[in-house]
Amino acid sequence: MRSLIRFCLLVFAFGILFAAREDFKIRSVTFEGNMTCKARTLHRVMISRPSQFLIPVHYRPELLESDLEALATYYRQRGFLAFEHLDHEVQVDSSRKRVDIQIRFNEGPRTYLESVGLVGNAVFSDSLLGRSLKLKAGDPLDADAIRQSSLRMLRSYADSGYLDASVDHAWRLGSADTLALLDFNIQEGPQIRVGDIRLEGLDKTGANVVRRELTFEEGEIARYSKLMQTQRALYLTGLFETVFVEPRFGADRDSTLRAIAIEVQEIRAGSFDVAVGYGSVERLRIKSSFLQSNLGGTARKIGVNGRLSSLYRVLEASFTDPRVRDSQWRFDANLKREFQFQPTYGVSTYGLRMALRRNLSRRWSATVALKNEASRLFDVKVDSLAELTSADIQSLQGRMTYDSRNNLFNPTDGIFAEINHEIAGGPLQKSNRFNRSRLRLGWYQPAGERGTLASGFDIEILHGRTDRLAVSINERLYAGGPNSIRGYAYRSISPRDAAGTAYGGLLRITWNVLEWRVPIYRTLYLAPFVDTGNVWRSSYEAGIRHLKWSAGSGLHIRSSLGIARVDVAYPLSPFTAWAEPRVTFSLGYAF
Repeated sequence: MRSLIRFCLLVFAFGILFAAREDFKIRSVTFEGNMTCKARTLHRVMISRPSQFLIPVHYRPELLESDLEALATYYRQRGFLAFEHLDHEVQVDSSRKRVDIQIRFNEGPRTYLESVGLVGNAVFSDSLLGRSLKLKAGDPLDADAIRQSSLRMLRSYADSGYLDASVDHAWRLGSADTLALLDFNIQEGPQIRVGDIRLEGLDKTGANVVRRELTFEEGEIARYSKLMQTQRALYLTGLFETVFVEPRFGADRDSTLRAIAIEVQEIRAGSFDVAVGYGSVERLRIKSSFLQSNLGGTARKIGVNGRLSSLYRVLEASFTDPRVRDSQWRFDANLKREFQFQPTYGVSTYGLRMALRRNLSRRWSATVALKNEASRLFDVKVDSLAELTSADIQSLQGRMTYDSRNNLFNPTDGIFAEINHEIAGGPLQKSNRFNRSRLRLGWYQPAGERGTLASGFDIEILHGRTDRLAVSINERLYAGGPNSIRGYAYRSISPRDAAGTAYGGLLRITWNVLEWRVPIYRTLYLAPFVDTGNVWRSSYEAGIRHLKWSAGSGLHIRSSLGIARVDVAYPLSPFTAWAEPRVTFSLGYAF
C-alpha cells in the first residue's frame, strides 16, 4: 500500500512539474560576427535551431548553453583559435509562446598551415603519401581535414598489408600566431600475410559456399581492401545476418602471418510471407510467397509466389543457383502461370524463362536469357486484331547493366544504366517475330540536407521482321500511369484505332525529367516532378513536338517496409486551366 501511495505522489509531482513548465518554440536564431560560416551551417551545429514546418524546436536554457560551447568547438577545430563568444540575447514573446535568439561572437583570425611534415615513413615516400594527404602549406588548420588525411594514409598502409600501422599528428605555432607547423608521426609495423583462414558460425551452410566468395588466399599479403570485398560479397549472398572478417594473432605474436577469422551469423533460410496493399491501378493487391534461400546448405534458392489484383493473377515457381559449379555465373529459372486483364485485352500465359548472369566487376554485369511463353489473347477490344488470338513467343535476350546506386530501393546517389536487346521468333512462329531494344537510365544526386535530385530516361523500340502485325498486342508498348508519365491514365498513351481504342505502338520514350525528393517531416518527403514522353506507331512518326508533358508533386513515406507514395499530376499536353489532376497511389519509386 505504501509503495502505491509513493508511486501516486511521484506521478502527481511530475504532473505539477510539467504543468508548470512552459514550452516556447524557437522562431529564429541569428548570428552577429559570422564572417566565414553561413547561418545555415551553424544551425546544424546546434540543437537550439529555428523551428521548421511540422518540426517544432522548443527553447531550453541548458541546451542553449551547450550549443554555445559546441559553436566555440566548431570554430576552433577549423582553425579559429582566438574565437570569442561575446554575448547572447533571448527575446521572449509570451503571448505567442515563442523566442528569438541572437548570438554575438568574434571569429578572430584563422590559422593556416606553414608546413606539413611526415615522420617515421620508410615504406612509402613523402611524395607518395603526400598525394594521400591532400593537405599542403597554405591550407587552413582544420581538424576534419587532418583526421581525413590520417585515415587516407592508414588506408594506404592497410591496403599494402601493414594492418598494424598507426598515424598520429601534432601541431605547434610557427613563425607567426596565425601559422602552424603540422607533423604526422607514422609507425608502420610489419607487413602482414594471410595465415590460416578460419570459418566460424556456420551451422547449415557449407564451408565451400563461404570459401568461394573469398578474394584472398593463404600466404598472400593481407590487403584491407580484399578483406572488405570478402565481407561485402558474403553479405550479398543473403545468407548471413552479420559478417566479421578480422585478422587474429597466432601463438607467435611476432610472426608476420596472421590468421583471418570469418565469423558469420546465419539467417533463417525458410520464410513464408503474405502482404496486402493498394494501388490506384491494380486496386487491392494480395501477394504471398514461400522461399527457401539455402537449399541443403548450398545457397541455392527455391520459391513459390502468387500475386492477385485487378490486373494480374500470377503463380510462379523459381530456382536460383548463385554460383553454377562454383563459377562466377548465376542461373535463374522461372516457371509461371499468369492471367493479365489489361484495358484493351486479356492474356493467358504459360511461361518458362531461364537466365545466366555474371558480374563483370563491382558495377558491371551481363545477362543472357531464354524465354518461351505460350499465350492466348481474349477479350481483345481492337476490331482489327480481334481474330489474332495467338501470342506465343520464343526469344533470346542479352542485357548489360551498370549500377553505382548506393541503394537499390531508395537511391540517393549514383547512376543506373541498362541496355537490353531481344530477338523473338521461333522457326514455327507466325506472329511475334521482332527485335526489341531498350535503354534505361537513372541518375541520382544528393541535394540539400537529406534531399535527392533524380531523373530517369527509358526508350524502347520494336521492329517487326515481317510487318507491324507480327507483334501481338500484349507485346506492344504503352505509357501513362504511376510509374510512367504520371499526368495520364494507365496505358492511355498509345496509338489508337478509328474507334479510339489503344492498340500499342512500336516506339516508346518516357523521360522523368526531374524529381526533387526533399524531406518535410521525419520520414515524410515532398517530391515535385516533371514527366514527358509518348508512344508512336513507328520510329518514322516520332518527333519532339509530339511529346506529352505532365507536372505535379508527390508525398512519399519511407519506412522499413518500403516506399509508399501519393502522386498528384496535371497533364500539360494540351494544357487546359480546368484540367482534372490525376491522383495515384503506389508502392516504390516511379524510377
